[in-house]
Amino acid sequence: NLDHARLVELPAPNADSDGDGNVDLRDFAMFKDCVSQAQELGNACFTFDLTSDLVLDLNDLPLFVEELSGPLSD
Repeated sequence: NLDHARLVELPAPNADSDGDGNVDLRDFAMFKDCVSQAQELGNACFTFDLTSDLVLDLNDLPLFVEELSGPLSD
């Protein structure tokens, strides 16, 4: 019976750094910047720690690619 069903908003994809509801080239640009930084993960980069190991590295890249869902150009 769907009379009492509730709509639930799903969270944005983990790698959606700009909160626009998809993972696209803008998010990849931020991912690239975060990976290239030789420092502790800042708050803006935590969204890309897709392996949840508190390290942002190329091990997170395959998981990022799996989440790609947006346009591949601006």
